[in-house]
Amino acid sequence: MKEFVRLIIKKSNKYLLIKEVKGTWYNAWNFPGGKIDPGESSEIAALRELDEELNLKKTKLHLLYETDCSFNNEPWHGFYFVCSDFDLENLKVMETTKCDGYCFFPLEELKQLKLGIPNDIISALEEYDNASKTV
Repeated sequence: MKEFVRLIIKKSNKYLLIKEVKGTWYNAWNFPGGKIDPGESSEIAALRELDEELNLKKTKLHLLYETDCSFNNEPWHGFYFVCSDFDLENLKVMETTKCDGYCFFPLEELKQLKLGIPNDIISALEEYDNASKTV
């Protein structure tokens, strides 16, 4: 089974999404991420994707959600990580053939965008936001 990671970067009360420019998700907003290489852990893949896509090097990861899904009639297993303790000073799109920019959106707007994000992830983010408010 193939595996992927997605990275949830929260700044204030907004989440960073990238605009996809190729494939099935063309012109859709999505969390940054990509495939996990053979022999690579999900955490290492997440850190690699952060560096490759957004030039972010230092972060702490918290696994928010795991899911099994199908893409192009193939089974996939996905890991969604919340990233914290990062420095956005060097944030920039590194893979312009994959992504046409980024933007930060509040959670309510995520529900209204054309997304490559499953509804279960939105629900997990709502729970995460609610839990963070009580801490």
